[in-house]
Amino acid sequence: MKLHYLKSFTVIAAIATGIQFSNAQATHDVTASGMTFSPSSMTIDIGDTVRWTNVSGTHNVNGTTATFASNPESFGNSLGTGWVYKHKFTIAGTYNYRCDQHFGGGMTGSITVVDPTASLTENTDISSSISIYPIPASKELTVQIDKFDQLAENASIVIYDLVGKEVLRQNINSVNTVINTTSLSNTTYILNIVSGNTVIETSKVSFTN
Repeated sequence: MKLHYLKSFTVIAAIATGIQFSNAQATHDVTASGMTFSPSSMTIDIGDTVRWTNVSGTHNVNGTTATFASNPESFGNSLGTGWVYKHKFTIAGTYNYRCDQHFGGGMTGSITVVDPTASLTENTDISSSISIYPIPASKELTVQIDKFDQLAENASIVIYDLVGKEVLRQNINSVNTVINTTSLSNTTYILNIVSGNTVIETSKVSFTN
């Protein structure tokens, strides 16, 4: 039997949990050290700011359209040490970036900027076809989207902890997406289903791994 759990749109879930997934502007932190940006990927709202802090080594943030032609706009700073760089994202889309000195070793990152307002008015038909089970989940969580064919090609499932940090991301490639949750703690998380640049579903999920 399919069950629908805690169906709600982004702003409702944000109010219920205190997480800023709504129109309220937020700042998201990324650290640069060694050969890594941490976290290396995140999903934010239009109007949010990302703050990169170089905690060790010589690095930069290069998200220019000259390097990544698909980025909706350019951002970035120069190579150096001990810097803090901020950028406010005002255009929805997917942004890639890299450290010019270390990208050959995998020092890259990505940011998905979504329009939370759109999620309140669009895709309600898809949302009504979504089932998430079991809750609580043990080792595996299934996300069933009966109208999978209406999703954007880059649709994904993104799970956040209760302070808004992304802890898991998985692409949606079929009607049923099974997520291995063994790496997650036995607590409550927020699960977003993102299609294109729109959050079409937000639910609370919990695990007993």
